[in-house]
Amino acid sequence: MTKKYFWLNFIFCAGFLVSTIFLLFMAYKDFDGPYAFKFVAGYLIYLLIMAVYLLTVMIMSIRKLNKIEIRKKMFKFMSLFLLLSTISYMFNYFFQPARDHSYGFLFTSLGFSLGVTFIGSTLFREEESKS
Repeated sequence: MTKKYFWLNFIFCAGFLVSTIFLLFMAYKDFDGPYAFKFVAGYLIYLLIMAVYLLTVMIMSIRKLNKIEIRKKMFKFMSLFLLLSTISYMFNYFFQPARDHSYGFLFTSLGFSLGVTFIGSTLFREEESKS
């Protein structure tokens, strides 16, 4: 089996990289031209569309897995989430003790563990080689 990129994934990721670099350049140069607000609004809409697309592709690829693979991925997700949440909580507790102790550290851990666990099934498509 070989892993191949979806063309749409490649286009989304390339567009994301180019627009992010352009946005960072605009912020660094303090660009306040007539189209700056429109570009930032378009960038945010693009991020929303990209997130919905990647989430949809991720769910569709998870549905195609068998129960053993789903169980492995869920175990990896839960263990990464618990590990990263614990580390993040400890860093916040020791290095920022006066800060409000809310549950904000969980969102970073949740997003990172979801991304690491399911990004391979979202960005790659497995096809059988013909040789």
